Amino acid sequence: MLPAVVVVSAAAVAVGLATLSAADEPAAVPTDFPSTSVTRPPTTTTTPAVVLRREMAEFGISLELPWGVGENGWVDVTAADASDGFAGVLDTAVNNDLEPFGSSPTIRELVVDGAEGRLVLPSGDAPESRGFPEGAVFIELGPDVSIPAGDLGVLIVSSDVKHIEAIAVSIRFLLSNGGS
Repeated sequence: MLPAVVVVSAAAVAVGLATLSAADEPAAVPTDFPSTSVTRPPTTTTTPAVVLRREMAEFGISLELPWGVGENGWVDVTAADASDGFAGVLDTAVNNDLEPFGSSPTIRELVVDGAEGRLVLPSGDAPESRGFPEGAVFIELGPDVSIPAGDLGVLIVSSDVKHIEAIAVSIRFLLSNGGS
């Protein structure tokens, strides 16, 4: 039996006119982001820079969205009940019959603003989610880290594989309980 994953909210992030959402149908564009900064990449580079920082108050985080994520990618933020522990939530997400990350995903340890995390990168046989293979970062919300969405134990940030690593290393906790 799989442990329950409680989705508190799937945060849709808007970039320009494109909306990134958890559903395939159009979602409302959020307008209650307290802090946003935009920087255009230099015109002489062919590798776009990270240009947009968004605060997601309901999850107590901010993150950076790479240039173009709204046109050729997406990002979702959810939280899960960790009654089976951090490893249990990760195992259930990665090793289920649907194989959302493929049959042999790569899992790397990652520290996210002081919190233990795991970066999950899909294997070559991973299904496409919204047109792209999915990657994710799972962050353990231990006693030093909490989020306004509740005491759930694990924060999960998912994105298309082209953007997940840049997004994962940019996550910062907004609260003064261990984050920067």
